[in-house]
Amino acid sequence: MSPRCAASARYHDKRERYSLAHDGTELEVTCRAHILVPNIALIAGLHNHLSPSGAVDTATECTWQGMRHYDIANVRSLYYDEDGAYASWEVDAWGRLDEFAHGRLWQLFETFLTGRFPGATRVFTD
Repeated sequence: MSPRCAASARYHDKRERYSLAHDGTELEVTCRAHILVPNIALIAGLHNHLSPSGAVDTATECTWQGMRHYDIANVRSLYYDEDGAYASWEVDAWGRLDEFAHGRLWQLFETFLTGRFPGATRVFTD
């Protein structure tokens, strides 16, 4: 996951969606979940005659150019500093994940947030 913390902003306990006890500073955490996939380039040469198999070209060269990130989801959360709480509300996978993978990503994001904000004593979610 590649985390990005947006600028912090002030929050007021009575205006928030969650049951907070203090006014304070919130920090938005946005992460992009990705998997690594091989970055492969193929060079193909066209046949100058009909092939019995119906193939119109043949791979003449294949080069591996390392790995690249393939985004699979965005995840977002807010951390309420004075309340020692974070709220996770979005795992947007654009329909790319099955139910199991979606749930697993949610768990991994919570683990990430727990490590990033060890002082958190409460967790909210929608």
